[in-house]
Amino acid sequence: MTRGFFDLFSGELRDLNIENMSGVNTNLATEYTFIKELRRGKLVNVHVTGLQVDFTSGDEIISHAIGGLVNTLYGGTIEDSSISGNMNGIHHGAGGMVGKAREDRVSCDSTLQNCVSKVNMNTDAGRIVGGLVGSASYTNVTNSYSTGTVTGLTQVGGLIGSFGFGEIVGSSASGNVSGTISVGGLVGVLGNATLTTSGAS
Repeated sequence: MTRGFFDLFSGELRDLNIENMSGVNTNLATEYTFIKELRRGKLVNVHVTGLQVDFTSGDEIISHAIGGLVNTLYGGTIEDSSISGNMNGIHHGAGGMVGKAREDRVSCDSTLQNCVSKVNMNTDAGRIVGGLVGSASYTNVTNSYSTGTVTGLTQVGGLIGSFGFGEIVGSSASGNVSGTISVGGLVGVLGNATLTTSGAS
């Protein structure tokens, strides 16, 4: 599967298991995996195993965020969900579960709660790369963790590549993280955000 199930989704999905999901990026028009855009929708108890995403173009722009489960989360919620597998190649704005998380236009924050990412992010030249989420703003992350290896160029984090205007509570990252600039075991770049009982090992 390369195009995914949904382009835009704003409803609720529960109790879903997906095996051996794959995606590919071939040019500026990003091919995606499960949901391209989750806007004020909700995913609960969704589990993906055997994820395989391969990027073949180095010309992507940051607005083309890509995530193993959701590319862009606009004021949506993901709860009690997990993902495992591999994302390989060059991409700017990539996360094991969510590429980009942010508020929607009516100021509804995004939420990730009780989420687990075991995705290896092998993006040596990628910017804004995270084990769980690539970039996040106006987002709350609670009781979530990432264990995969994360490699990138700049703004690389074990949990989140770039994070601001939100809160991380009771969350962690434990995989190897490597990059050149703005690299963190938990978050690569942190601004105007609150961390509570969270850390990396």
